[in-house]
Amino acid sequence: MLTPEQLTAVNVLNDEPGENTLWTRVNVGEATPGTVSPLTAEFQRPANTWPAARIFHRMGLLARPEIPGNSDPRHATTRFFFGKVAISLDFLRWLADRTPGTSGDAFEASILGSVRKGVMSTPDHSRVPVAFGKIAWLIARLPNENEHFGRATAAWWTRAVAEAAIADIQQAGRLFAQARIRFEQIIDHAGLLAVLSPAVLSQLSPVALKIGTQDDLLHIAAGYGAIKETDMLEKVWAVAKGRMRMPTFLAEFGYMCPGGGELESFAWREDLTTLNPLLNSYRSEGRAESPRAKRELATARAKETQAILLSRARGVLHHQLKFGLWLAQRILPLREVGKACMLMGCDAGRAAARRLGHLLANKGTLLDPEDVFYLTFDEIASAASLTISIRSEIAERRALREAYKELELPDFFTSAELKEFAWRHSAADRSSGSDQITADAQTKRTIEGFVISGAPASAGRITGTARVVRDPRRSGDFKRGDILICHVTDPGWSALFSIAGALVADIGGMLSHSAIIARELGIPAVVNTRDGTKRIPDGATLTVDGSAGLVTVHGRGVDMLRAG
Repeated sequence: MLTPEQLTAVNVLNDEPGENTLWTRVNVGEATPGTVSPLTAEFQRPANTWPAARIFHRMGLLARPEIPGNSDPRHATTRFFFGKVAISLDFLRWLADRTPGTSGDAFEASILGSVRKGVMSTPDHSRVPVAFGKIAWLIARLPNENEHFGRATAAWWTRAVAEAAIADIQQAGRLFAQARIRFEQIIDHAGLLAVLSPAVLSQLSPVALKIGTQDDLLHIAAGYGAIKETDMLEKVWAVAKGRMRMPTFLAEFGYMCPGGGELESFAWREDLTTLNPLLNSYRSEGRAESPRAKRELATARAKETQAILLSRARGVLHHQLKFGLWLAQRILPLREVGKACMLMGCDAGRAAARRLGHLLANKGTLLDPEDVFYLTFDEIASAASLTISIRSEIAERRALREAYKELELPDFFTSAELKEFAWRHSAADRSSGSDQITADAQTKRTIEGFVISGAPASAGRITGTARVVRDPRRSGDFKRGDILICHVTDPGWSALFSIAGALVADIGGMLSHSAIIARELGIPAVVNTRDGTKRIPDGATLTVDGSAGLVTVHGRGVDMLRAG
């Protein structure tokens, strides 16, 4: 068992948290869930540390693509703590104070429910006129820019994976370094889309809710046509029906996999395990169950709802709604291309690293090819000169990562609380063998009776059997119509989405991956339950109300909850 001092020391998986800084795991964990491998942290760290400065510069909100005093950890966008990614709420407040239509206090209240004592907004709207001009320019050019960026990234990914397959040790190291640089560019692009998308939805939501209902809003937030992942699912259908060859499919989508942000994961081009259940299901189903049929139904419903709302709106509201719908149609579908590019960037790094691992294992430097994911970037760069002495460092990092897996960070925590978590964890281990720690003051229970509350994500109401899935590669019991209960999803989970009757996720919001794909496929979804995977028994009967954001546990599930 590691000591608190060892757990909290700055290392490849644990960054300096600064002083008096509030960090959050809310939503940011969607891109990189769980406790990452050391090489994943090294790959992502340069891209994730300062991207907001470059993004807000492009939006005109910062005069230069840098943050004043950026050596202060409070001004870092994201950091890794105990191997888990977190984002600085203080930094987000700083940016919100410079964003038109909001403030640091308003942003914090929307996240925490209130504003901390002693914290005060310091608005600076001096660049708002510049920002309006730049954002208008971005809205005009982003669809074409995004299309070009997506094609260029796909072509680069194809070349990078092919080159990695035949690389020697030095070439594999260079390919990894190039992938890390490219990933930084991808994060800048995807991050811009991630920032603009909520802003677009915030323009549409209040107007839609004045005229219609939550159901109406959820319907018009879908139906955007063949976005990246629904296109992928339609091609899986084509493979299952014998209309497309698997190599052709993998040439386009082989970078996908569950946990795609983790380099240690196996991409579909390496392992088809998570696709096989979907292929088997599709082979025996008719067109009514196809992804295209579901997408067309969602699109038709969205257009019908849009027409109804527009017919009700009058005067200024009509023009606001029309503009909001146009803006959403133009910007929201772009975000999935950004996410796909992120996965391509990670997979290029994965291909180079895995090749290097095999070469070093063949050379005798590593005991196992997968040990490569416990190296640092500097070690990758000098891989040819590594000796077997590196094995002891790899063993230490494995032990550290395993210890960090036992530490469950709350949704919000301060710099000082990180040390408290480590001490409490060690004390719990000594006294009771507990393998988890949660800050009671920060963790809010979502059980109200036997109803679990979350955020509405996709309209509809359905009753079915809960299947708690923590790893989609091990989901053999999952059947069509089951309710998928998961912590968080990424594009690698899409195979299960296509056969699920509904979805419930611990993490997410209206524009999270799970919400977007659920709406496009027309299945009810509730997200942001915080601890649904812990509270919902596998096999329980549930009713999911996607419009109300409620999950009701019935019958035997209630008894299981009481027993738990």
